[in-house]
Amino acid sequence: ALKILGSLQVQGTVDSSVVFTSLNDDTYGGDTNGDGSASAPARGDWQRIYLYNGTANISHAILRYGGSASAGSDPAIVSGVQNSSITMTDSIVEYSATDGIQVQAGYGCVGGKTASISLTNVTVRNNSGTGVSESGCNTSSHLLDITNSTISGNGNSGIVVIQLVNPS
Repeated sequence: ALKILGSLQVQGTVDSSVVFTSLNDDTYGGDTNGDGSASAPARGDWQRIYLYNGTANISHAILRYGGSASAGSDPAIVSGVQNSSITMTDSIVEYSATDGIQVQAGYGCVGGKTASISLTNVTVRNNSGTGVSESGCNTSSHLLDITNSTISGNGNSGIVVIQLVNPS
């Protein structure tokens, strides 16, 4: 897993996307593991980009074949908890073993936490779990903003928003 405790900036271009994928994926970068066609990529070949009290600004990127279930309680190709924010533009998230993109404002109903996902011109497709998942508590702040994006072919729901209620 790539664990971010601060800020992650991924800035590809129209002509040159930044790619996060399996070592077995010869589609991007060629035969990087040197085994010819003996291996093929699989969902969950790598864990995830994990934000904890962090932000990710991802532009012109392709993220595929991640989301390993061994990632723990927040499995997704890109996941964030406790005051995390994910902003993606002009990108693709696909072939996760679990969810595509996920944030949680906090574990349990701990007040004052935030979570946000902002997607513009993003394709989230063919993930085994939910395409986009966002959750928070009624004592937290959470935002889901999706513009001109496609979420399709995911194993569970396309989009899930959960608001937990603080029992106190």
